[in-house]
This record gives sequence, structure tokens and C-alpha cells, in this order.
Amino acid sequence: MCLDESNRHRRGMTIGSPVPRNSEMPMDEPSRTLATEADLQVLPELSRWEYTALRASIDRFGIIAPVIRDESGQLIDGHHRVRACAELGISRIPTVTLAGLSDAEKRDQAFLLNTLRRRISRKERRRLIAVELRRQPELSNRYLAEVMGVTDRTVRSVRAELIAGAEIPHVEQFLGRDGKRYRSARIYSETRQQRRGVEQAIEELGDSISPVQYSHRQIRRIASRSRLGKRASGSTESLADVPIHHANFEDWRSGGLIEAHTIDLILTDPPYAKAFSPQFEALARFADWALTEGGILCVYVGNIQLADAVSGLSSKLIYRATGCSTWTSDGSIIHPTQCVARAGIVLVFSRGKWRRRTRWNNHHVCQSVEKQWHPWQKPLSDVSHWLQCFSEPGQMVCDPMVGGGTTAVACARNGRQFIGGDIDKSAIEITQRRLRWKEPPQQGFDGGSIE
Repeated sequence: MCLDESNRHRRGMTIGSPVPRNSEMPMDEPSRTLATEADLQVLPELSRWEYTALRASIDRFGIIAPVIRDESGQLIDGHHRVRACAELGISRIPTVTLAGLSDAEKRDQAFLLNTLRRRISRKERRRLIAVELRRQPELSNRYLAEVMGVTDRTVRSVRAELIAGAEIPHVEQFLGRDGKRYRSARIYSETRQQRRGVEQAIEELGDSISPVQYSHRQIRRIASRSRLGKRASGSTESLADVPIHHANFEDWRSGGLIEAHTIDLILTDPPYAKAFSPQFEALARFADWALTEGGILCVYVGNIQLADAVSGLSSKLIYRATGCSTWTSDGSIIHPTQCVARAGIVLVFSRGKWRRRTRWNNHHVCQSVEKQWHPWQKPLSDVSHWLQCFSEPGQMVCDPMVGGGTTAVACARNGRQFIGGDIDKSAIEITQRRLRWKEPPQQGFDGGSIE
């Protein structure tokens, strides 16, 4: 990472001298261990004209190839780019964070990225191979050739020269990676604040983080879910204390059961009978009053009431999407049309502008029907799917027609706050029993006809 020659002379430095630590990072970056990052600077410094060209390119086009850091923020690749950004006053640096790499694997990454990107002469490649063989003679020829971008024959030739000169011992068994190298989580970020959030999330998740690619928002969201999930599972006794009201949802406002615009998601499964259809407008009024701006209503509806549901709910809310839950077991019979229903409809509405930015799947497959607690009970996996699609850990979820309490259980297991209610007192007792983790009835409900 060379400065221009005049700057080096002013600082009493010669070309090839170590670069001061405070010039490797932006001014407001915390200092890091020089020796560790120096070990990862595996290739020679850029020449003066190469660095000048790189700096001019960054000034004109910005950073094209993201810099690479580990989970502690230590630079693996991109020292020259970070240096140039500091000199140019650029603070927004695209960064990929790699988590879970050993020191050797970090060096492998540095070698691989630099040899692919930089123009290195044949002589310099042989010198680099010799450096690595002196450091770790047991590295296999094939692996080192792959990292350095050369053939096995080149590595064998360099190894033979070093053995002949007694610089390294003759090795009987070689060390390979067996496909395990570079197995790490990759997280992309741009600003320093985003990168620090990534580092904090990785620290919280530890070894549980999967070795796949994430955005900085995804990894922070996963850490938040993990944190709130641990908090929710800390005490099973507290789960029985969630508020479940014996009241019609139309009376919640007058009864002062909740404050206006405090619910993030209403997830509910009203009766599928045609007689309930006129109440969809009332449900829309309740949702309009209870939901936050951008809050979501996710409601299961029966086939015969679909048109009435869309019409009634659209009176106060904005229709957004239709989802579908299917199952592989026997379906329920819709008697007027003799249709065997093996799919359920889920309507999605929002109060005001759609604010969620995460992708979601509008189809979920249930492996079985669950009827242990209630004749209209939905599978826990299905309710959990829609819950995770439309809410975040810690948010407030409401089910004003709680039935068998599946939404309450899903919230407890996924770190959401919950408030519920029902006009059927037995439904409230069932929900409270489930939240205390007691066994379901010995004789479950049969599916029967639900339309």
C-alpha cells in the first residue's frame, strides 16, 4: 500500500517500508492488530503507478469489488482499496464479511482473490509458492496449485528446489482440505454501521450461523429472532399469562381491551359458515382501528365466503395478495357443491402502505391435519408460516377469534407478543391449557364438515 514517493520522503520512509496503521483505515475506524492484518497482505505492495490508477478508478467509479473482512472486522482482502477510500474521504465501502474461517483459510482467501485479480509474473508466483511451502510444507501440491492459480507441476518443481536446498523437509503425508475450505457465511454490507451490526449479529449467533450468503438485514434479523426466541422459551409459566379476552372483537374498542393502532399483525381463522360473511366488514373496521400504519391482516377464509370476504375487508383495508395452504391428507367436504377441499385460502390485506421488504411464499404445504384441540384447528406449521411471513420477533400479533389457540402457541414459539380473544369461553380455556404445555384431549376432534 504505497503512498506517492514525495509523501514517503516527507515521512522519512523508503519504498517498501511498512505503512503506518492509521493510514490503512478510515479516520474513525478503530485500530486493529497490525501483525495479524499484515500476515494477510500476502502479495507485494502495488507499484506507485498501479496504486495511482486504482485510486483514480475508485474516485471516478467507486468500489467495484467489495473488500473482504472476517467476523471481527479484520481485513482479509482490500487493503489498497480501503487505503484509497480513506484518502478520498469515501466512507461507504461495500464489504463482504466471512464468518467461521481459520487463520489458514483467511490466507487461502487472500491468495486466491489476489492471484485471480492481480497481474503476477511467473517468477513472482514461484516466489509466493515457496513462501507458503516454507510456512507449511505439508500442504498438498494440488491444493496449493488451486490456490495460486498454477499447475501441480509448478508446485512440484518449487518444492523439489526447496528440498534440494534443505529449506523444507521431505513430507510423506500431505494436508488437503477435502472440500471444507471457504465454508463460511458471507454477509454483504456497505456502511460502517451496517458492518458493525453484522459483526454483532455473528457474535450473538456463534456456531449456529449457517454457511450461506446473507444480506446485512437478514443476518441481523436472524440474530434478533434467536435472541427473542431464547427470551420467549426462558419460562414456560409466563406463557399462560398472555391476555386472552372473552369478548366479541367488535367490543374490544368500547371495552378498552387494547389501544388503537398497536397491533402489527392480525392473524385469524374465522368460522367458514356463510352466516359469518356479513361480519367481514366489522372485521375490517376492527383491523383499521387496531393495526399500526402498514399493519397486516392475514385471514383464513372458506371457499363459499371468498367473494364476501374480499368485498367486506376491502371496505377499510387494501387488498394485497392471496395465499394458499394445502395438505396431503383427506380433505373436508363442501356439501353444496360436493367439493373435497384439500386447500385453504388465505387473504392478505394491509392498513395503508405496504411496508414490508422481505420476500414471502404464498403457498405452504401441510403434511398432516391437526384436530387434537379444536374441530377447526389449523396445523401449527401452517400458522407459523404465515406468522413469519408478516411479522418480526417482538412485534404484537392479535387473533380475535382464537379457537384452539394455535396462533398463540406459534407466537410463543417464535418470539412474538400476543393478545387474543373469542366469544366461546371453552376456546379460551383450550388456549390457556395449550400455553401451559398440557396434553391435548385423549379423544381428538374429527375433521367432519366445516363448511
